[in-house]
Amino acid sequence: MKNREQLSKWAVGVLGVVCLVLVVHLVRSFGRIRVKTAAAAGHTAAGARAPLRSDTARRGDTVSQYDPELKLALLKKLTSRPPAQISRDPFAYTPPARPAPPAAPAEAAAPPAPPPPPPLKAVGFMEMPGGAREAYVSYEDQVYSVQEGDTIANKFKVLKVTPAQVEVQDESSKETIKLPVTQ
Repeated sequence: MKNREQLSKWAVGVLGVVCLVLVVHLVRSFGRIRVKTAAAAGHTAAGARAPLRSDTARRGDTVSQYDPELKLALLKKLTSRPPAQISRDPFAYTPPARPAPPAAPAEAAAPPAPPPPPPLKAVGFMEMPGGAREAYVSYEDQVYSVQEGDTIANKFKVLKVTPAQVEVQDESSKETIKLPVTQ
């Protein structure tokens, strides 16, 4: 028990010395800051501006380059001027004006866009015994087994089935579509 009390007294003493050293260091540092600030502000006994020291220029101290003296005559002159007249509302947003795109000549019209691909796809072909031809066509995530004359989803009529392609006709527009059979 006695060792523990003696150890705690030593610890308190060491911490007290460390605190004392830190306080002394803080006081010395504060004193240097005050002296440097006064020198950087340019106050001398005659009131003339002191030249910048190389250590303040090296540190990039930009505040010390300005004259701290308030010039009331200049301030009065600046505040007596009328405010600038603004020709627009600074709170209303108007997008910047964009130049009009150049007009395309009439004879250089763009070629017509190719028609969109058909929603159908021929995915297979099979020749049945007896000579009948059957094709497999996908439409809207479904596969249909079709022969010539069949209709697909009441929209497309199968006109011709060959090993290379399937020919269908759109019932609404009467357009013929040739679907190559994928191998």
